[in-house]
Amino acid sequence: MDLHISWTFLIPLMLILTEAKKDKELYCAVCRALVDEIHFSISEVDPKKLVQVGSFRIDGKGNQLTKQVPLARSELHLTELMEGVCERFKDYAETKNSEGKKSVLRTASRNGKPISLQNISISTEKQKLIRFACDSILEDHEEEIMTAFQKYTEIKETEEKVCREMADLCSEADLQISMPSSEMTAEEIAAMENASDSDDTDTEDGDDVDSESDDSSPQESASNDEEYVEMTNQQAEKTEQKSEKEEL
Repeated sequence: MDLHISWTFLIPLMLILTEAKKDKELYCAVCRALVDEIHFSISEVDPKKLVQVGSFRIDGKGNQLTKQVPLARSELHLTELMEGVCERFKDYAETKNSEGKKSVLRTASRNGKPISLQNISISTEKQKLIRFACDSILEDHEEEIMTAFQKYTEIKETEEKVCREMADLCSEADLQISMPSSEMTAEEIAAMENASDSDDTDTEDGDDVDSESDDSSPQESASNDEEYVEMTNQQAEKTEQKSEKEEL
């Protein structure tokens, strides 16, 4: 009886302590990043690609009924995504959002676009925490997340459903704050390209100076060659005169 009472109080206490250890700011950010990663993967799938799915219904001939559905957001597709999505969080680091709260952002580009990494905190321990947060969220809410992605197509709607209503990790105010992004803006890319063009111009100017210096070299070389030929001819004449004297 005493043992039963002990476990009755111990289990809720353990759950409370576990929840207390969760960094709500970090977990909210990881949840939103998780939604973004899945949403991005879905957007990369050809919308015309289909997959055949079956049902438990049987037709009059005893054959199982099947149909073709878009691969994107299908149960098969989402199941495959869930298996490897948290692996991508090795490319995330901790940072702060515009309100000074903990957040996360990618440290590697997903599509080859230039990125800019500022105000980030990278350490093995923090990366483990980020990965653990992703695994925990997925373990607790995988089926609900799949259902949400099958129902909602807009990322804001999915964030609201998954991170606020289902997982209870973000507040409505949290979801109003934009997630930090490492992708460079069009203005930043233009500034970088202008700086690169300026460097190329300086290099070309330097090449022109070198070319001008090289232009004088052939003339000097030709002059030196003429002097050498003249000296050689004079030496040959002296040798010939000496030979004639010896013959006499």
